[in-house]
Amino acid sequence: MRFSSCLLFALAMGLTCLTTLRNSARHAPMRLTRGLAYSLLMGITHALMLLGGMWLASLWRFQAGSLDTYVFVGIMLLLAAKLALGLFDKKNAEAAYDIARPSTFLLLCIALGINSLIGGMALGFLTTLPQGWLMASLPLLLLVLLLSYVGIMLGRRDIAIRQRRWGLFSILFLLVTVFVNLL
Repeated sequence: MRFSSCLLFALAMGLTCLTTLRNSARHAPMRLTRGLAYSLLMGITHALMLLGGMWLASLWRFQAGSLDTYVFVGIMLLLAAKLALGLFDKKNAEAAYDIARPSTFLLLCIALGINSLIGGMALGFLTTLPQGWLMASLPLLLLVLLLSYVGIMLGRRDIAIRQRRWGLFSILFLLVTVFVNLL
């Protein structure tokens, strides 16, 4: 597993958080300090879900190395397809959640973290070194924290973004992650 693939995966997950939290923060204004705390919670949730997925994949690894690569490619392509289906759903594109309530935000963290769990399972089939866990989770934690906070700030100021464009970038980053690991 390469650091560049972990960074691309983290960007993909961070952009998903940015668009979701931008829509939600537009309808539920909050202070920036609370937004920072929420962004930290979102980053920690994603990192823990990624580590959980990598741990699950380490239990299911195959003896043949090439089979692990095929499983990685299949899982990442399924994750990209899942994100692509969400892009073209009109109801999903305009979804806004009441993130002013901590319980709703915690559930949103878990719901968005499922993508990191799935991606962690894919990355776990390629990781054999113990430092691979840190190499994958640290960029995810930092980028999700940063992009979630940016999403909350954009929503507070009601700045328009093109959600489909950012979603397509997220899918593109996932596909490039696959090709980086195949080279």
